[in-house]
Amino acid sequence: MVGKKLDSSASKPPNPAFKRDCRKARQPLNFTLGIMKNLFSLLVVLFTSAVAIAATNEVPDEAVVKEMASQIHMPEDEIRENFNACDSNHNLKVIICLRYNWVAEDIRLNRIYKQARAEAKGIGQARADGIGYEASLVKTQRAWIVFRDALCNFEGQLRAGTGREAGMNMLACMKEATIQRADYLEARLNMENK
Repeated sequence: MVGKKLDSSASKPPNPAFKRDCRKARQPLNFTLGIMKNLFSLLVVLFTSAVAIAATNEVPDEAVVKEMASQIHMPEDEIRENFNACDSNHNLKVIICLRYNWVAEDIRLNRIYKQARAEAKGIGQARADGIGYEASLVKTQRAWIVFRDALCNFEGQLRAGTGREAGMNMLACMKEATIQRADYLEARLNMENK
């Protein structure tokens, strides 16, 4: 025979004591991984609970609640209960939430509009046609309200036809249009004050 003789110990199964020692060496690692998995699960549960608690502790703006209650003759408690229920599966709760968000933006717009109008009183002289800066602002705002209402009525019908879905789409449109108008007036007001 040419070549080396095969080592007979290489083909034998490992020593049972060696296997036992390897298993014992892995036990602390397995134990540590198990603890880490449990800690991670606990952290996820705690974080999720904290987010849920924070969401339930949200408090509505009382000025918005009162304004909304006066507009639609709804009990203030019902508004407080549903002001943040936009993700609900219950249509009335979603409508209350959408209206709350729109009324909040409308209050913001009215505050900015009053500031812009006060600023407009001192800016510019009456033009040849008799319309000064303040009168022009008022005219523009009134035209914008007509435009907003027509646009959102169209959006509501376009996306959902008639019924509650149309009302929900209309309220979402009213909110977005009001945000855009308030941002526009606020930017103009800031530009005038520079």
